[in-house]
Amino acid sequence: MKKYAYSIVGLLLAAMFIACSGKNPPRDEIPVIKDTLAEFQEALYDKNPVKIDSLLSSDAAQNNLDANGIISAIYGGGESFYSFGQREFFYTKDRAVVKCTVMATQDDKGRPLEITLGKEHDRWLIRNLEFK
Repeated sequence: MKKYAYSIVGLLLAAMFIACSGKNPPRDEIPVIKDTLAEFQEALYDKNPVKIDSLLSSDAAQNNLDANGIISAIYGGGESFYSFGQREFFYTKDRAVVKCTVMATQDDKGRPLEITLGKEHDRWLIRNLEFK
């Protein structure tokens, strides 16, 4: 009886391992997501709508996102833009969420922002932005 119990436990553990390994994306996606966020941050800092548009996915238009609207939202009522702070990354094979804050200065606590990215043709692009 113990033999069967060990076999069942072993099979369950193997099934869980296979299921989890199939869902977890490779860790080498993290630097790619960070690079996309860095490009986005630089384009915002330069107020470069062409560069921002190049980082938006086809889903962005469905979410009413365009470069000029994003620049207006990030800069708010005349605020400056310093960087994205307090970054947390969550991702799967084709979707990523970056929770961060929009900082006007180095000492600013920031405004909470959630950036959703999607992977299209081996490239991470911004799908949505939502202030929290």
